[in-house]
Amino acid sequence: GMQFFDGLKADLEKEGLQVVPGDQAFLLYDSHGFPLDLTEQMALESGLSVDIAGFEAAMEQQKERSRAALREQQAQEQG
Repeated sequence: GMQFFDGLKADLEKEGLQVVPGDQAFLLYDSHGFPLDLTEQMALESGLSVDIAGFEAAMEQQKERSRAALREQQAQEQG
């Protein structure tokens, strides 16, 4: 997780950006177990901010994918 964040920070700096994209913050959360507040703290310490709305949108998309997969599984079990 730390290596991913460090690479992301380097990429953002190289591109002249100061906001961690929400989908990347979600990836840190979903794949690396980083709570959003930890990502925000690390971003703040690096002079960056986090796209919270983008994070929440990515979270909602993941929830919908999960619900759809569950519905499909239930349909197969009944079918």
